Amino acid sequence: MKKIKAIIVDDEELGRKNLQLLIEKFCTNIELIQLFDNELKAYHYLLKNDIDIVFLDINMPNLNGFEFLELFSERKFDVIFVTAYSEFGIQAIRAKAIDYLTKPISVLELQDAIKRVVGKLQSEELPQSKMISISHNEGTSLVNHDEIVYLEADDYLTKFFLTNNKKIIVSKNIKYYEELLNENIFIRIHKSFIININYIDSYSKNDGGLVKLKYPIVLPIARRKLAYFLEKISKKING
Repeated sequence: MKKIKAIIVDDEELGRKNLQLLIEKFCTNIELIQLFDNELKAYHYLLKNDIDIVFLDINMPNLNGFEFLELFSERKFDVIFVTAYSEFGIQAIRAKAIDYLTKPISVLELQDAIKRVVGKLQSEELPQSKMISISHNEGTSLVNHDEIVYLEADDYLTKFFLTNNKKIIVSKNIKYYEELLNENIFIRIHKSFIININYIDSYSKNDGGLVKLKYPIVLPIARRKLAYFLEKISKKING
């Protein structure tokens, strides 16, 4: 895989330099393109250049890191927050950051964050209908769509239930995966559930709608999703 292009956005010189040294010494698959002490300069740079990762500070003079990300109507880069403060973790999840590193930076945590990005980029190079990259506490798993039985939302987390009775918990909300997964295979049947259509055993319109999966569990179908669910089932049956 080609080198991953990255920039650092941090108003503190010591923070920039320390991170630069760690990346150059311990993350040789990263090509550090530029360091920015000003988030507005970084914003204009990103509008014109393709970058894979932005290492982003949170507390900065003009805009904080979250406000900085809101400037982008479409974000074409991944974000790793690097900050001296530990209390912004939930906001980082909401901002769909790959990771959240606190200073002083642990080399192992930095390398793990890079692995998450590598896994994500590799999955994007694979056919959309076959594989998905799932980043979790133990690293990154490349999972075939056929292995996923269903997904369950748990606040800002998502639980993957796989065919080998394995469960993976990830720090992204279920909406993220609804947009990422192949819509011909996966159906959002409820605010809390996405199912693999190939593992439907039976379904019922009773109680607003219920679906039984082959790895046996019965899940509710939201009333407003029932018509959509029936339409997708009909298309599957009729080919």
